[in-house]
Amino acid sequence: NEAEAAAANAKAAKLLEHAKDLHIWLKVGGQTIGTYKQPAQANYNIETLARVVPEWRKRSDAVFTGKFDGGPGYILIATWAPKGPADLEPVYEALDDFREAKGLVVDVRPNGGGDELLARDVAGCFVSKPSVYSKNDYRDRTSGGFTQVLDRVVEPKKGRPSYRGKVALLIAPGNMSSCESFLLMLRCAEQCRLFGERTRGSSGNPKPAELSNGVTVFLPSWRDMYPDGTILEGNGIQPDVVVKAGPKDLSRKDPVLDAALEWLRE
Repeated sequence: NEAEAAAANAKAAKLLEHAKDLHIWLKVGGQTIGTYKQPAQANYNIETLARVVPEWRKRSDAVFTGKFDGGPGYILIATWAPKGPADLEPVYEALDDFREAKGLVVDVRPNGGGDELLARDVAGCFVSKPSVYSKNDYRDRTSGGFTQVLDRVVEPKKGRPSYRGKVALLIAPGNMSSCESFLLMLRCAEQCRLFGERTRGSSGNPKPAELSNGVTVFLPSWRDMYPDGTILEGNGIQPDVVVKAGPKDLSRKDPVLDAALEWLRE
């Protein structure tokens, strides 16, 4: 019956929790059952940002923009899993507006990942040549090992605005998965510096495995790596400039943003 099935699924999720992997979950019908939670303390406050960023504007559920005195533009990208690709169009509109801006803040601190291809399209606006931003291999079910290591490349995005000025990228402990890939892509830009705190270090490219009882288990399928081949899992991405920001700080100001603006205005 339904109660017994629910209890069995809860036990399965509890068992899988020991893997401590955010990229493992169950799907039963239309219900998603997570197996592991590890909240990260936010180093941003949206209400404070709305107060301290001049010309603050919500452009879609995924994108907010603003512009500071003296030129720096501001783009916040809240997710790489928008309701539809159109939700990210304001990013390109803002990049076109800020084409001549003396510096740009790209804020992805609320971003937990999503579609890496959408992230790659945006990152292509900042790079001037094809660059390997990451490597990965896939689990080989036939041998129990892994496939050969593959390069992942970001390249200039044709037909979209380009930006070649200084970019201050704001990052957070909650960044993971495709958002971490985006950070590695932006590091391929000529004038990009990361501000904030080390990211989560979690990427699995989960794939579904259908069970005979109607339950689908999503399991990691790859090992994500830095460009040098070092495993990203558990390590995360270290910012160029470490800026700590707790709840008390963020209720009044945004130290991460302030540090970024100071560098952009040098």
